[in-house]
Amino acid sequence: MSHESIDVVDGPVRVTVRVELEDRGSGVATGSPWLDPSSEAGSDLDPIPGQKMALVSGDRFKGIYETTFTFPEHIRNGGWLFMQRIVDTAGNKYQPSQPDAFDSIGLYPNVLSLEDKTAPTVTSTLKNKIVDITDGPAKATITVNAQDPEVGIPADATVEIGDLFSGTAFRNSSIQPNLGIFVGNFEYPRYSPSSDSRGTKTYWIHELADANGNSTGRSYGGTYTVATRPLRGKRPDLRSSEGTLTAIWAAHYDMLGVLEYEAEVSGSGVVRTIRTATTEASLNDLSAGTYTARVRARNQLGWGEWTTPSDPLVHTLVTLSGSTPVISGVPTVGRTLTATTGTWTADSTFTYQWLADGIAVSGAAGSTLVLGPEHAGKAMAVQITGSRPGYTTMSKKSAATAAVSVGSFSSTPAPKITGTVTVGSTLTANPGPWSPTPATLKFQWYRDGVAISGATTATRTLTATDVGATLTVKVTGAKPGYTTVATTSTPTAAVAKATLVTAVPTITGLAKVGSLLTANPGTWSPVPGALRYQWYRSGMPITGAIAATRMVTANDAGSTLTVRVIGSRPGYTTAVMSSAPTAPVAKASLVTAVPTITGTAKVGSSLTANPGTWSPASVTLKYQWYRSGVAIIGANTATRVLALNDAGATLTVKVTGTRPGYTTASVISAPTAGVPADSLATAAPTITGTAQVGSTLTALTGLWGPAPVTLTYQWYAGGVFVPGANLSTYRPTAAYVGKTVAVTVTGTKAGYFAATKTSAATAAVAKGSLVAVIPTITGYARVGSTLTANPGTWEPAHATITYQWYRSGVAIVGANMATYKPTATDLTKILTVKVTGSQAGYVSRSKTSTATAPVTMGLVGSDPFILGGSAFFSTLTVYPGAWSPAPVTLRYQWYRDGVPVIGATAATFEPDWDDLWYERLITVRVSASKTGYTTVKKTSLPYRTWI
Repeated sequence: MSHESIDVVDGPVRVTVRVELEDRGSGVATGSPWLDPSSEAGSDLDPIPGQKMALVSGDRFKGIYETTFTFPEHIRNGGWLFMQRIVDTAGNKYQPSQPDAFDSIGLYPNVLSLEDKTAPTVTSTLKNKIVDITDGPAKATITVNAQDPEVGIPADATVEIGDLFSGTAFRNSSIQPNLGIFVGNFEYPRYSPSSDSRGTKTYWIHELADANGNSTGRSYGGTYTVATRPLRGKRPDLRSSEGTLTAIWAAHYDMLGVLEYEAEVSGSGVVRTIRTATTEASLNDLSAGTYTARVRARNQLGWGEWTTPSDPLVHTLVTLSGSTPVISGVPTVGRTLTATTGTWTADSTFTYQWLADGIAVSGAAGSTLVLGPEHAGKAMAVQITGSRPGYTTMSKKSAATAAVSVGSFSSTPAPKITGTVTVGSTLTANPGPWSPTPATLKFQWYRDGVAISGATTATRTLTATDVGATLTVKVTGAKPGYTTVATTSTPTAAVAKATLVTAVPTITGLAKVGSLLTANPGTWSPVPGALRYQWYRSGMPITGAIAATRMVTANDAGSTLTVRVIGSRPGYTTAVMSSAPTAPVAKASLVTAVPTITGTAKVGSSLTANPGTWSPASVTLKYQWYRSGVAIIGANTATRVLALNDAGATLTVKVTGTRPGYTTASVISAPTAGVPADSLATAAPTITGTAQVGSTLTALTGLWGPAPVTLTYQWYAGGVFVPGANLSTYRPTAAYVGKTVAVTVTGTKAGYFAATKTSAATAAVAKGSLVAVIPTITGYARVGSTLTANPGTWEPAHATITYQWYRSGVAIVGANMATYKPTATDLTKILTVKVTGSQAGYVSRSKTSTATAPVTMGLVGSDPFILGGSAFFSTLTVYPGAWSPAPVTLRYQWYRDGVPVIGATAATFEPDWDDLWYERLITVRVSASKTGYTTVKKTSLPYRTWI
């Protein structure tokens, strides 16, 4: 052991124990050795768990095992020991050399610690301080938290929560070793007068111990209250005095205390509620009528029950008095009329309604009214309605005014014109401050005193027509109920011409012969009526060059180009702007093409040089032929007749193009093939075989020379190339039925011309013939059994097969599947099946089977299946299914891996041990019999037994 004594006063200590074991028999068992530290004073409170030792060297027959324990601070003082469990794989247990009641390994260290004497710290919390039992049972939930940082709270600890002398035990629900959590629930029934559990409850916490047994004893926890919402109080009384209705009630008793009351007064078609902290509530705005009242109270839990309604009470009002109102003010449109109420009952409030010729004016509900055009010619009056809480309502109407007269504008200033008096500028008419504000202001502009058509807005943009003239504007103000007035401005100065805002033109494009240059005039303002252009070559005008674009010609080569832009517009001074010069114009590059050579590269044949397309047009082309890269003297035309000295060489041609203003360019063709010396000897091919879908045609080439000659093939159908048909044989497909077939043979040999020969065409390709066999029928010819048609093998494969069943030679309607189940109609009849094969490109073909025996009556039943469980030696039961016609005699035979089990002829079967161990397949065969019917046998699907 790493420590003879263990001092944990200053903190936890890690102790390592090492044991050497030797067992020459079966060796130390897995899970062994095991050590468990324990205090000699007793192990019931020991905080150190036991553990398995690990093999660190050697093997299970002779090895060293080791493990490490952590001794915490708060453990028992005094002697400790290590209890052991050491066994070998044969189960033999280690026995100490000296008897030891604890099965110790003989190590007895002494521990010095701060042994824990402190009980856990306990706190408690309540989920609800008040438990509401008004509407049903309710719980008081108490949570006790216990902390013990020294040795912790045992996981299985309990605590009692209850009154001073007894309690209910609750178990620890914490997963932390130093924290205990105990949740207690105490339920109280719903309140009733006969079961009143209300009141203040005090709880205590009893006897909670830590891992060393230190207990809290009995301690005070806290209090909570079991209560209800306020109970129903006495009904209120109603009183009516001077138009005020008052409800009065006695205070409600409640153990939690009433927070407020709510009184509800109802009657005469209205319901009113009042909340108050006192025991009375008043309303002074009710109409006369009969009323009742009820009251309820609210505490911390909510509102209680309503009281019984009060006795009905007739509520009366006081009569209101008042005088006739008077109107002051001048009755003219735009002026204000004011209504004076006169003398009324004190504290009265008033509403107003103005009348025009006795008709109410919509929205006119104030003590004053501003007269509008709609009031012109009408006599005005006002009706005042007085009211006061607890009093009747009264209305009084004034005397009418004289008819309202039309108004006049108090301010009509002459308009003023602002802006620059130049073509293109905008003049603005400022009408000035009219009073009152007109409903409409209309404008009319004049040129030298003559009205300008369409110029009827507050602004006028000057045009070329206005040049040299003065302008004025007339403003006409109108407003409903007012006299219309017109005023005219003083005239402007004479309108002057404007100056165009110009830009320096720029030239875009490449200064190169054959390129297009474009003059960009820039942005002119306003947009000129017309822009004209003139191009210049080194400062001299170019005749006819007056467009915005200029195609650079050979004459321009080496010169600079400029452009002049002239802009004009009515009412504006004409302006001229010139661009900066371009760079000197460069020569252009010809667009060339690689020449090609056509013709047969053979002595005596003519080759032709095709120069391709050169641009621009009118390029002068010259030719020079080359033999294997060496210029041929005098060969400078577009054609070349091959001579004997060209044999074995390749030929190329160089084409050279020239054009004024363009750089001369030359392009050389690709070389021809080597000029051959001779031609091959050939033969026309022939075709053997039948021109029929699925049959093979073979091409016979004849003799070609001199040998060897490489031959390739290409087949044609109806004169059209057949993709992929490039062998000496070809098998026609359905796509080519009705078309003739031919083959082309091509021969090639180094130093010789390639040669091609085509055969004569075959007859039109005919449809193929299917190869068929006579179908057979399997199954029993009895009612309810299934017969199956076996079509046999058809060639070619993938032919489409269809079926038709016959009853004594007559086709059975709808029986066109590969299987057929005889019915009662088929009794005593023989059955056959006709199989028809079809495939694209082939003639359809049919074959009929031999007939079955006459159909007999048969039993009909479903396939049986086995039911069983997975427990040892479960009994298996066969479910035979339904058989008809009933009754049917059923017999059973069970099979094990396909072999009948002797004596297993019942509807149940119990597998033995071997069946389960080897997981054998169990099946059962059911035989059904009935007098006058053929016996039918059916076998279940296999059932695999298992342990």
